[in-house]
Amino acid sequence: MNAVTGTFHNGQVTFAAPPDWHEGAAVRVELDSGYCGVGMREEDWPRDPEGIAALLAKIDALEPFLTPEEDDRWRAALKEDREQSKANFARECAEAEQLFR
Repeated sequence: MNAVTGTFHNGQVTFAAPPDWHEGAAVRVELDSGYCGVGMREEDWPRDPEGIAALLAKIDALEPFLTPEEDDRWRAALKEDREQSKANFARECAEAEQLFR
């Protein structure tokens, strides 16, 4: 048996079935050609109205990642961070200017 399949988890490959290779055999590991990475390949995105509607329906059916309370806290922290960035902008620009004098 020359080729085996497996799954990569936490930095290790787990074989679907143990290979019959001798101990110390040299191996080469590469991604299965059917692997499309994270998300969808460009050519798999729907282009017609029906396909787009079906994808949007799947997205709408997903459970929210954050609870409403967590979302409120996240939005408040984001707003505070934005306001802090705006307040510090002029001072940070002046400090950066000093670096180039």
